[in-house]
Amino acid sequence: MSELLHVKDLRIATDTTELVQPLSFDLAPGERVGLIGESGSGKSLTASAIMGLLPDELHAAGTIELQGHAGNLLKLSDARMSKLRGKDISMVFQEPMSALNPLMRVGDQVAEVMKLHGNTTNLRDKVIDLLTQVDLPDPQAAAKAYPHQLSGGQRQRVVIAIAMANSPRLLICDEPTTALDVTVQSGILDLIGHSVQKNNTGLIFITHDLAVVARVCEHVLVMYKGELVERGTVKDVFTHPQHEYTRGLLAASDLSATDENGRLFTIQTAHDYRLEEAEHHAAGEATEAADDAKVTESAEVGDTSAAGSTKVGDTSGKENPGTVVQIRDLKKDYERKSGRLFAPPHKVHALKGIDLTIQPGQRFGIVGESGSGKSTLLKILSGLETASSGKVTVGDYDVTAGAEADIRKVREDLQIVFQDPFASLDPRMKVREIVAEPLIAMGVPAQERATRVREMLIAVGLDETAENRYPHQFSGGQRQRISIARALVCRPQILVADEPVSALDVSVRAQVLNLLTDLVEEYGLTLIFVSHDLSVVRYLCSDVAVMKSGEIVETGTVDHIYEAPSHPYTQKLVAATPQLEDALSQHA
Repeated sequence: MSELLHVKDLRIATDTTELVQPLSFDLAPGERVGLIGESGSGKSLTASAIMGLLPDELHAAGTIELQGHAGNLLKLSDARMSKLRGKDISMVFQEPMSALNPLMRVGDQVAEVMKLHGNTTNLRDKVIDLLTQVDLPDPQAAAKAYPHQLSGGQRQRVVIAIAMANSPRLLICDEPTTALDVTVQSGILDLIGHSVQKNNTGLIFITHDLAVVARVCEHVLVMYKGELVERGTVKDVFTHPQHEYTRGLLAASDLSATDENGRLFTIQTAHDYRLEEAEHHAAGEATEAADDAKVTESAEVGDTSAAGSTKVGDTSGKENPGTVVQIRDLKKDYERKSGRLFAPPHKVHALKGIDLTIQPGQRFGIVGESGSGKSTLLKILSGLETASSGKVTVGDYDVTAGAEADIRKVREDLQIVFQDPFASLDPRMKVREIVAEPLIAMGVPAQERATRVREMLIAVGLDETAENRYPHQFSGGQRQRISIARALVCRPQILVADEPVSALDVSVRAQVLNLLTDLVEEYGLTLIFVSHDLSVVRYLCSDVAVMKSGEIVETGTVDHIYEAPSHPYTQKLVAATPQLEDALSQHA
């Protein structure tokens, strides 16, 4: 067997439904393959089948062979597969905190996987060497730390160290950088690329970020509804896609491409738009004789299109009667235990004198890495956290004064949509109860509550039957729509969106961003949009503030910040943001 991995006619099914249709592909030693497609396409199921980690209720058939091991991996017992996992095949998961034992020190966890496979010589030195290889600052201290004492990016580096501890021949990465800041993501991608190249490791990289695939991989497999619909080199597939689904994925991932109304493409609308363009082109060719009339009509349509595609966030012509949000010299300090017996706690300066003004109707983005102070700022703004000093006013209300009536009023006028809708929705409550919660707190009568809930669910694109279902019965994008409905049902003036699309597929992301654009315009909302994805902020917002280490280091219009950043940190953020065209230029 010359291939490192041979997959032939892989099928994965429940007792009643086929989830992965006959799937076949080969992977050579050292080859890097991207596996892309939306949630539910079968990517993670395929990876789980290769690792022997499918749930008991799923059945796999077909052939999976690994170089150097006789027989079909699907036929091996769990005990025999355990000898392969961590040694010949390793996996890096999306959420490192769930992959690490919170009760074990980091060094012990790295050592454990080596001991399990008989790699015990000079164990301590090997652990420190591995933590050094994954660029952890102060590997000696990191080895003694517990997972919660490390940042998200550092925890992901630990997971990679564990995965590479026994120099596996096959590494599977399942969305390993989705929730990471762009600069941290860039470092992790470089680390993975270096590790697999150094060890001639075969790589299967699963992600919904096409720019990341183009940066890391040589070949790509496209999955849709459990079927492999396209394969080839990254450059061929991404520059000349053959399958309609692949073309839709590419269109939905491009936040600079919009239709004539300024709306992002989803997979379906990209398909429909191309059909309309083709029909329009054919009709135009058939009626060339009416050229003068067409020119006049085209000019009128062009004017309408230009109006419809005005830069998202443009508030020109709108009244700005006063300041919606005003922040002056805002500071927040936390006390953290030093970790030494009898030693006094030390202060952590989370916010170091923030000054910010956000006008009515403005669409304002806040960007920065984890730990920059974005979330602390939002908590103080919404009255969920107290400031150490400074002043925050929302409309006529002083949030920092601590008056309960003022904070209650602020929470009516300002609503938040969080990153993970499943974590913010009570799984025991039906959707109508979830969306109605803010109205109950405001004392809105039951009949009016029911009407407003129904109207808001329709406004966010959910039908009336949605109100009688539970959160787990919806997709991720639908759950985010429910979160938006709950935020807007009390008719706030300000909508704060905290990383609301970072974990969504590209097509669902486009749907949610289009929805936010529509609702902000329809209800005349002021939008404060927090994200580490600069491309999303550039599409959605008119102005942006860049935060670093509790300070605002740069503010301006999105075009100015992205095209001519002046602060070195902003330049670093912009440079680290994955761009598909830049990544493709690296491919011959």
